[in-house]
Amino acid sequence: MDAIFQREIEKVVVVFKTLVESKPIRYPLGVRTLPEKGIYLFSEKGAHQYVGRSDSIRDRLNMHQRESADINSASFAALIAKKDCGIKAVSYKVAAPGSHYSDQPDFRKAFSLAKKRIRQMEIKVIEETDPVRQALLELYTASVLKTPYNDFSNH
Repeated sequence: MDAIFQREIEKVVVVFKTLVESKPIRYPLGVRTLPEKGIYLFSEKGAHQYVGRSDSIRDRLNMHQRESADINSASFAALIAKKDCGIKAVSYKVAAPGSHYSDQPDFRKAFSLAKKRIRQMEIKVIEETDPVRQALLELYTASVLKTPYNDFSNH
């Protein structure tokens, strides 16, 4: 392995351990201080569910659970709702108005319930300002914790 990459991975391992051992927070986020850039981890009843990264953590966390958020901004909730509705891989072809899965009543209900579910989850956050290390940390965390809602497939 390249020595530079090896050093980056070693840094990621240390930050990962700090993330996992950090004290969880919950919604509402209120006025608590959060890092601006970094990684966040959602867990439910001790089971790690989803890891993400952002250059605006507070805004990103709020988008995951905001009732008015759509499927593009509340992607974690959309993943939960798709699983709950049995929706598999979805083509990115343009759908006729009203025919997209996100327009279907069963999905809309599951999506709303998923955002409520996310509001009950524990969240851990850690600062990481370097974008490459953010990406490595997200991949490493999802791999090690086997977060079921992370999907790194290409579209």
